[in-house]
Amino acid sequence: MSIKQRLSILTVLKQTTQLIDFYPIPTLPFSDIVKPQYHSFDVAMADLFPGQIRVESNPQSLIGIGAFKTTQAAQLILSSPLASALGSRLGQAVVAKRPYNRQENFDGLPPFPCYTIHNELAKLGREANILYWAKALLTMTYDFVDHVLAASTERPDFSILHL
Repeated sequence: MSIKQRLSILTVLKQTTQLIDFYPIPTLPFSDIVKPQYHSFDVAMADLFPGQIRVESNPQSLIGIGAFKTTQAAQLILSSPLASALGSRLGQAVVAKRPYNRQENFDGLPPFPCYTIHNELAKLGREANILYWAKALLTMTYDFVDHVLAASTERPDFSILHL
């Protein structure tokens, strides 16, 4: 067995794989999102893509530890990959975020105390709605900037990036 094969096996052994339900957050125009039927993102009305998320389970794989979330490098593997965007490539590199329940005498080291699934889903639902609205506002901003640039006789001397 080569060194590369041994390193690959060691990497896999240090990973945790979790089954997930992946719900892509849609991007709607702001003019639609202000209508009552589109005010919030509801997973019951969204497309479900089952899959797995593979996260390294060692402290060195942590990207960050915040006041209420951890972030780690991970891989997203959907059973039926999407046509484009997040989840379209097998083993796509992602950052996994997970809220944790910060308790007294917390030293900032793993293992992190997790919320119950009920409490975690409520927090994720709020974050999904924030992202839902943020995507609509960002798209509206890009549309405005693009419109102003198209109507302008001069181009700015700097580039305007789109995320």
